[in-house]
Amino acid sequence: MIKIILGLFMLQSSLFSAELDGDLSSFKKSSVNLPTPSVSSDENYSSKDVEIFMEQLSNLFGHREKAVEKTFTKSKAPSSLIYKIDLKPVKDKYLYNGLTFKTTKGSVVYLSITMSSNCPGNKSSCKDSDKFLLSFISNGNASFVPIMDIINVSIFMHGSKTLKIDGDSYTAKVYGNVSNINKSSIEVTGPQGKVINKTLGDVMGMFSNFGVSMTLSKKYNVIYGKKVVCNSSCSFSSDNMALMVEEPLTADSSYYVMEENKLGSFTYESIGNQYVFSLNDGIFTVKK
Repeated sequence: MIKIILGLFMLQSSLFSAELDGDLSSFKKSSVNLPTPSVSSDENYSSKDVEIFMEQLSNLFGHREKAVEKTFTKSKAPSSLIYKIDLKPVKDKYLYNGLTFKTTKGSVVYLSITMSSNCPGNKSSCKDSDKFLLSFISNGNASFVPIMDIINVSIFMHGSKTLKIDGDSYTAKVYGNVSNINKSSIEVTGPQGKVINKTLGDVMGMFSNFGVSMTLSKKYNVIYGKKVVCNSSCSFSSDNMALMVEEPLTADSSYYVMEENKLGSFTYESIGNQYVFSLNDGIFTVKK
């Protein structure tokens, strides 16, 4: 009886083996299309190339020039008023620069670039590349994303940030172009798919439409608005500041940060010590 049971077991095993071999044979012969990972030419960039890209990002507005405070005796104070500009009409206009998308509920979201007044994350020092932010403004609410956190460059840096706007989730990324930083792309995707796909150069170019132009030795654009402060997160403060950039922006440009009501009078070496600036309560003056 035991021999009969063993015989039946061995017969079933051989049949199972034959069926399995047949299944594997047909699997091996079938055509299975597996996804092939895409390899970007960017992956040929070296870490040195990425360092150069990061340096270009730090100089997005050009090279930052520090203000030098000046005090004058009454007899030596500059007497020629070149500009007296009320900046209040253009306050925060650059945040509403026309680059928009709509949420699924129909709310308009304005995307722009701004700059933190301090080093994010409570750092004591940082490069300007750490301070540049994407701003998302909708229904009076502001969200900020550090550009450094969402950069994707070659195999060395991969970042993204998802934020909630009007109940929807949107993911922001920047794809760095090592050869030309202005061709780096800003991409925002949400429930509707890709809602923003613009180059960094496109967004930077919108600044000139939302400030005040003036000419000294060069042409400048003065942008004015609420100061952004970044600690564990970024938000507007009650203080204001101005950013003066050269027009057009080039690799050799300089830019100038002015904090309202902080310095009585100040100069910038690269512009010339004969020009004396002040920014008080939204009034920007240039004297000589």
